[in-house]
Amino acid sequence: MSGSKVQVRAFTLVEVTLALGVAAVSLIAIFALLPVGLQTSYRAAEQAASNDILAAVIADLRATAPTSPRGNSAISAQFGIDVPGNSGGSGSTVTLTSIVRVGSCRRLMGPAIVSQ
Repeated sequence: MSGSKVQVRAFTLVEVTLALGVAAVSLIAIFALLPVGLQTSYRAAEQAASNDILAAVIADLRATAPTSPRGNSAISAQFGIDVPGNSGGSGSTVTLTSIVRVGSCRRLMGPAIVSQ
């Protein structure tokens, strides 16, 4: 029995070094992409907030009752926006371009077309 060899299975030092190198490069790449992902998420949240604000303003303007006699100015109920009079027909439209400020970011939203 002195002539039998016991075979041990194990990773070599080169294989362990290569595996650690691949893991390190992968982790560095993932951590390098984290700030980009956070910035994209922040911009998406700002854009969603801007869209919500603009949708609320447009809904408020659409909910503003027509004036009698037609052509007088009106003030919107929720935001108090002065809507100038329009003596045009029932199919006339008003084009709005709004600047929405959310946090430190200023975005030009529009134009939005509101039918009267």
